[in-house]
Amino acid sequence: MTWMLLMTMMVAAQDFIAAIVEGNVKLVEQMLAADPSLAKAKDKNGVSALLNAVFRSQKSIVELLLSKKPELDMFEAASVGDTGRVMELVHEDHSSLNSYPPFGFFPLGLATFFGHKDTVEVLIAAGADVNLQSRESMKVSSLHSAVAAGRLDIAQILLAHGANPNSKAAQDFRPIHEAAARGTLEFVQLLLDAGAEINARAVDGKTPLAFAMEHKKDAIASFLKARGATL
Repeated sequence: MTWMLLMTMMVAAQDFIAAIVEGNVKLVEQMLAADPSLAKAKDKNGVSALLNAVFRSQKSIVELLLSKKPELDMFEAASVGDTGRVMELVHEDHSSLNSYPPFGFFPLGLATFFGHKDTVEVLIAAGADVNLQSRESMKVSSLHSAVAAGRLDIAQILLAHGANPNSKAAQDFRPIHEAAARGTLEFVQLLLDAGAEINARAVDGKTPLAFAMEHKKDAIASFLKARGATL
């Protein structure tokens, strides 16, 4: 392969990723028709075309890329909820369960955040570490991701299998901080019942009650106060 051809391919791949980021479905379709291999293009951070679409909620582009039937890797399969492919990959290489791609997120966390309950259950049954944390700036656990995505059902599964309700992400941000700020009373109740610290402090000193009040979650704030929470 000549240097010029390699450069041309790299430029095409980045143009394709750019079209995905912009949500330009028509252009993505045209580029794929001209060069089907672009379905497996990756950006400069090693994030595939499919994951770029998933991460940006570009559902039409996700469907378009999946229609080309690409061979999904573990991170792609977990993100789109292809449980069959996940099982296949686990059987091929059990270490893939708790592996990390260049962008730092792991299979269970991805399946959790994107709400694929069946995939979450399969990963856990196969031995995925429910307390693994991402290797990027946020350092989040699967439980953090469940709270952020509003998936109470998946949070219940994670906790039932030993997820730490007091896991600390970057800045000592815990799942109950997220639940108090953006979640529901039911989510806060679930975490407290599981052993979350009601007055846990983030690095900036904020407690769950402080987050609830800051985000005008009055019902949650009242509930926390009744349980003895402090600022």
